[in-house]
Amino acid sequence: GEKKANAFMGDKVGLTGAFARSTAPFMPGGDGELLRDMRLAVSAGRLAERGACQETAVINRHHAATSRRGGDVGQHDLSAGHDQARARADALLDAELHAALEKKEFVLYYQPQIDLHTGAICGVEALLRWERHGQDVLPPGRFLPVAEETGLIVEMGHWVLREACKHIQGWLNKGLRVPAVSVNISGRQFAYNGFIGDLEKLLQEYTFDRRYLQLELTESVLMHNVQDHLT
Repeated sequence: GEKKANAFMGDKVGLTGAFARSTAPFMPGGDGELLRDMRLAVSAGRLAERGACQETAVINRHHAATSRRGGDVGQHDLSAGHDQARARADALLDAELHAALEKKEFVLYYQPQIDLHTGAICGVEALLRWERHGQDVLPPGRFLPVAEETGLIVEMGHWVLREACKHIQGWLNKGLRVPAVSVNISGRQFAYNGFIGDLEKLLQEYTFDRRYLQLELTESVLMHNVQDHLT
């Protein structure tokens, strides 16, 4: 009933007062020293409906606790239903991505790169696609951001590199003319401590000339890595 709901959500007046008091300096322990840099983060979440499952509650609490991280003093945030739904969808997508790696549902497509002066193919770019069983092919823009956030991008990126190397070696063994193959490297994959070691092992396993494999890193990835080393 209403009394029970109030016990769960807390008194509105008390919550408002907590927000107001959290923005002002206070005196700890009466030692005469003011603390002005301490901040109080209050997270308020709401279950979608009575009897909501534990998984939904965990996702809601996680979103409420992280959505205001790094926010300004005095700003308040209540998790909206849309954000909670997105958090739930991302969590489910992450689980599906792990399963897709095991089921080998990912595939590489190769997009040709054309020399504008000669019209000849001067290279190809490896593009990751997810061919989900019984469903449409999912473009990378839908699942790569989730993989980047969760860290699964490191394992997926290694799979892409291995698959590209396997294809290059196979084409060369058949006597085909092979252009340079470009593989995009994500920021999180590039920052992974074992990235160079894993790459060296791949190049030892596949004996083709190194010029056939090109790694592409965006400017933002390189600058972010430099900043990490400087700090």
